[in-house]
Amino acid sequence: MASLFKPGADPDISPELQSFYSNEKQIRRNVVWILIMTIGWNISFTVIGPLMTLHLNACGANEGILGIMGTFNSWLYSYLVMYFAWKSDRTVTRFGRRIPYLFICVPGIVISTFFFPFFTTLWILIGLSLAQMFFTDIKAATIPLLNIDCIPRHRLARMGALMGIIGSIIGFFVMRYGMKLAEHSEKIPFYVCAVLATLTSGFAAFMIKEPPVHAREGKKETFKPWSALKVGWKDKREIFLMLGVGTIGGFNCVQGAWIWLFAKNVLGMTKTDMGGALSWGILVCMLISYPVGWIVDRYGSYITIAIYFVLATIAFGLAMIMNNAFLLAAEAIVVAINGVFYGGIDIMVYRSVHPKDIGSVTSSNSFLRGLIAGLIGGTSGLLIRISGGNYRWAFAEGYCFTVLSLVFFAIHWYLKNHEKSEVSPATPAAEPALAVD
Repeated sequence: MASLFKPGADPDISPELQSFYSNEKQIRRNVVWILIMTIGWNISFTVIGPLMTLHLNACGANEGILGIMGTFNSWLYSYLVMYFAWKSDRTVTRFGRRIPYLFICVPGIVISTFFFPFFTTLWILIGLSLAQMFFTDIKAATIPLLNIDCIPRHRLARMGALMGIIGSIIGFFVMRYGMKLAEHSEKIPFYVCAVLATLTSGFAAFMIKEPPVHAREGKKETFKPWSALKVGWKDKREIFLMLGVGTIGGFNCVQGAWIWLFAKNVLGMTKTDMGGALSWGILVCMLISYPVGWIVDRYGSYITIAIYFVLATIAFGLAMIMNNAFLLAAEAIVVAINGVFYGGIDIMVYRSVHPKDIGSVTSSNSFLRGLIAGLIGGTSGLLIRISGGNYRWAFAEGYCFTVLSLVFFAIHWYLKNHEKSEVSPATPAAEPALAVD
């Protein structure tokens, strides 16, 4: 199924599904509403995430506490993503497979976000944060699958690029002016977030038409912790690929977790200054999103891994020396660019997967990524605490995980090509499972 989903190319795909993917008008309509929903969430949480971290820190949550919270959420997510993705694969409603979970998670996210800035008591803030994380985990386990479901696989990276371009333009202004607004009234951004997320999600839920993919026929299966893994790891070689995808983002994970507190506690920057410096990285993504998407769609992902690693090394070097707003902005730009390339690497996992298995495969990938992110988040927070507030220890740990990913990718590449060479010596060795054209 290397050509998912070009009309008539895949005999294993039902005629109804082939018809769905050949309906360009429907595809474009879905793309528009997915973009509207994504834009709504990007506008809302580009600023809210950092504001919640800063508010928690100001109310007494040190790096150790924040790291443990991140670990707890990441490891809980590792399980939830398997359950809800597996469950959504088998959900049949008039709204589709994924949309019903939007109705479940959005109220929880909106309510916990809306009331967050009203409190300064630490245990209440931690409770609201964990509640928001829980419902966000449900959303992350199901709603992003709409992109994969509704868009032909051979156009996925370009779709991601389009989202990246629009998101970059909006995110640039939201970051700059949202943080500036929070300097004067910390509560208003939370109100705007709650309203906008509700409206865009509500409209998209009724306008998006999901493809006609239904649960597999046969004996009714109940979920077990290994249910998704049984499908996602059917080919044991893919475990090494998923480990690579999870660990290569190590430095970006640490940077995302601690850069705001680094700017506040080490550089002494205000919210307005932080927004101004870190917003440039978002805007730069706009310039490279589509070219990166085209490269990934056309040439595959191994070249993307090499580019990502070089950029991660540059970002790590900047993190070790940054001591002013200019270097902070430069480091953020490199990290943001790498975020675009990461999307191309992640596509390696699910590009040639059958639609009925997509939830299990992506959730198996997210399971490992969540375990790794939790490990990185918790240990990096403790490193900052035991080092007396030295965030560079955390940056170094994240980079070590990025280096480790090269080992996993090398093992996966060797196993894939070794087996191919035994079965058919004439088969090209370069990324054989990922060719799409």
